[in-house]
Amino acid sequence: MDLPGQNLSALEGLRDDFSLANDAAALFDWCWTQQSCGGCLSREKCSWCPYTWTCVPNEYDIPLLAPAYNDKVCPHWAERWELRTRPLGCQVSTITALTAAGAVSATLLAMLLIGGVIAALRGCARRSDGHWVVERVAWRPGPGPRARARASDEREREALLERQRGGA
Repeated sequence: MDLPGQNLSALEGLRDDFSLANDAAALFDWCWTQQSCGGCLSREKCSWCPYTWTCVPNEYDIPLLAPAYNDKVCPHWAERWELRTRPLGCQVSTITALTAAGAVSATLLAMLLIGGVIAALRGCARRSDGHWVVERVAWRPGPGPRARARASDEREREALLERQRGGA
């Protein structure tokens, strides 16, 4: 035994559900009567155009990408990428979502590329035969190499001059 209130709510649900009838005109009429973004996005097949404050039918498989398929998805051409759809809601436009997705993808790609370069450099370092060897010179106390070279030049001159003086 059905109560009268139950039948009425079932009829309301069937009337609001366009998936059974799939009537494009009825969807268009329902969407165009919505005056707010929240009300517009309460239906699955409607999207909100914020500049003209219109709720438009959007029957694409991925509603967020509707501007890529149809440049006349919104009444004004300049707002098509500002389209608001479900499940992102009234605060996120298509261009914002695509920009965020692009930024995240580019960041991950850059990190992957940098990681690949680092891994390749480490692999090259492991395969090295040791041709490049850096020699370490032990530190010696006393004068540096320039001072030692200058001192040895002076000693050689003195020895030559003494021989010339002594032999002459």
